[in-house]
Amino acid sequence: MLTEILYKNHLDLDKLAVFDLCSLVNQYRSRSIEYSGFELSNAEEVIAKKNLLHVEELLERKISTAYLAGDDECLKCYMDITSRSYYEAEANYLSRYGDKVCFIGSGAVPHSAMVYYQKEKLKSIFVERNSEAIVLAENLLKKYYGKTIVDNYFSFNACSGENFNQIDADCRLCVIAGHCSNKQAILDHLHSVLPKNSYILLRVPRGLYRYIYEDIIRDSKQYKVVNDFFANSTILDCPIIYKV
Repeated sequence: MLTEILYKNHLDLDKLAVFDLCSLVNQYRSRSIEYSGFELSNAEEVIAKKNLLHVEELLERKISTAYLAGDDECLKCYMDITSRSYYEAEANYLSRYGDKVCFIGSGAVPHSAMVYYQKEKLKSIFVERNSEAIVLAENLLKKYYGKTIVDNYFSFNACSGENFNQIDADCRLCVIAGHCSNKQAILDHLHSVLPKNSYILLRVPRGLYRYIYEDIIRDSKQYKVVNDFFANSTILDCPIIYKV
């Protein structure tokens, strides 16, 4: 269970090495679908939920910091526990409607946006409320791709999704990361700032992730659901596509 994974040996999360954190997150992800009917039933599980959020955010910051310090293997380790084929499928779908994505909740290691660029040459406008994470992401991408590509394909904004207003006039695509909180507030705000006929890809948690990350009602009076992969998917964050 979640408590067992996080509290076995009384782990000090802040002191764990990158590879240990990757292993911890991977253990949890591999068991999330298995326990899809599990309910948070006691105080220990609620505490574990809070700490898992800390684990995944901490993991990305540690990986980015280590990569910038010369440890290339740690970035590969992280990319190996995420689903590249899933991100490629997203990129293929999004590219039908435009070439620029506003990515809310991009984090310190924007792996999915990297795949979007590699697969379909999509541009990304990063929106991340954690100022340390957005600086790390910018420096990581400059090291990985070089300054010229970063200047042409990526921009960086330290801001919450529900308060971001500088969406380019030609940007008709938006991705909301699964770990984002205040999803409904973000959707409400985007409805007022995105151009008409825009598309929003909202990642919705499955399995145990529903108790870790904020879920949301799929029906919306503001948007039309044009694709919902949730029912048949076996991945942990399942995209719903809304049309403004």
